[in-house]
Amino acid sequence: MWCAVDGVWGGFTCMLIGSTAIAVANVISEAMVVERSKGESQEFASHLQSVVWGAYSVGSLIASFLSGWLLKFMTDRQVFLLCSVFPLTLVFMAFVSPDKKVADYSSIQAERSAMRTKALELYRTVMMPEIFYPTAFIFILNSTPSTGSAWFYFYTSKPPLGLGFSAEFMGTINVVGSIFNLAGVIFFQAFLKRAAFRPILLWGTLISAGLGLSNLLLVFHTNRKWGIPDGFFCLGESAIQSVVGW
Repeated sequence: MWCAVDGVWGGFTCMLIGSTAIAVANVISEAMVVERSKGESQEFASHLQSVVWGAYSVGSLIASFLSGWLLKFMTDRQVFLLCSVFPLTLVFMAFVSPDKKVADYSSIQAERSAMRTKALELYRTVMMPEIFYPTAFIFILNSTPSTGSAWFYFYTSKPPLGLGFSAEFMGTINVVGSIFNLAGVIFFQAFLKRAAFRPILLWGTLISAGLGLSNLLLVFHTNRKWGIPDGFFCLGESAIQSVVGW
């Protein structure tokens, strides 16, 4: 997207390839976290998740802070070039990540010959009700339409169609969200790492659903009737949603 994209389909192709590569890396990293947590206590697993999400929040905070600011000094293509450098750190991680090497090559041949059997075992495992139903639910949930793009245009379009937020203020909203996301990680690590997951997921989902309806106040400009500027309302909403939704 830095040097060769001049149309919609070119941008779509680059974003598809990049998103696919990042998705594969995310799956591998999550698998490493699960493997490391296997056989450990719930407190250790919660602590490990806090470390992972804490690092994610710090990275999001830095990216959000720089995103709007860099556009003042760099063109769009230069920002894309800069952003393309950071995923290359995964190459370094590939060399330093622990990986057990197989010294017995006869076992490798045996594994290859048993691929069909393992594929059948994998299919049977995925079709188990305790795995299939949660997986199907997550798939359907992620397949539902999202309003993310609509909210972006609502935030950035000029009135009366939108709120007319600048790129710098959009970066500020992301910064506030990242800060409170990190605060949510710290709160979980301090008070909830020994708590059962089901109550946390239940009440977190219910509270997030209720707070999500606060966006309607912004759409219908009810916040203005209460004397709350649009910018402050968005900052507060982003902060609360980041803590509870984490």
